Amino acid sequence: MEARRRLLEAYERLRPLTLDPGEFVVSRATTLFEVLVATVLSQNTSDRLAIRALENLRRLTGHPVTPEVILRTSLSKLLEAVKPAGMQKQRAERLRAIAEALARAPGLLDRLKGMGVEEARRALMRLPGVGPKTADVVLMVAGKATFPVDTHISRVMPRLLGLERASYEEMRTMAVEALREPDRLRELHMKLILVGRRWCRPRQPRCGSCPLAPMCAYAQKRHAA
Repeated sequence: MEARRRLLEAYERLRPLTLDPGEFVVSRATTLFEVLVATVLSQNTSDRLAIRALENLRRLTGHPVTPEVILRTSLSKLLEAVKPAGMQKQRAERLRAIAEALARAPGLLDRLKGMGVEEARRALMRLPGVGPKTADVVLMVAGKATFPVDTHISRVMPRLLGLERASYEEMRTMAVEALREPDRLRELHMKLILVGRRWCRPRQPRCGSCPLAPMCAYAQKRHAA
């Protein structure tokens, strides 16, 4: 109950925070397959670099990027296109593997809209290299009530809630139970990422200027110390 109250309060405190969706590579995707592509490109790198890689792919394959075009494009060209994001061999091979799986399951991404959240998550996580976070990003963009937990959120939420540690599923469940509505969950997701980027850094967090400091367990503990 305490976690829900704090997350609702955090949502309200962050409402005035200006959000530029264009800073997030997934916001630039125009189809669910492009959301998958964007999420693969953003793993272990910045959104800025992932955006450059996505734009390269579009110049190479056309817009929107499709599984069919990925499969028709040589691996060497894919490697060059996604190079700005780093780990280009791993990313290019993963995109090819996902495209191949979707070619064997035509219409899967369209069918997600008619599924419940958990059924849709299971369907997505059967795709090669798609884990909980990638599945939740796709479903969040599709308007489902779920909550992806990235590196920033996995640091911000435990600090905010005064938890020594919390698993991915624990954080996702707490957020969904607190906010429930897809639009609010998406807004909190993006704004907690901004908090992680601007204030709640791994080392030397800027608690003094963070909008969540007045109700953050970590900030209050630091202040008391």
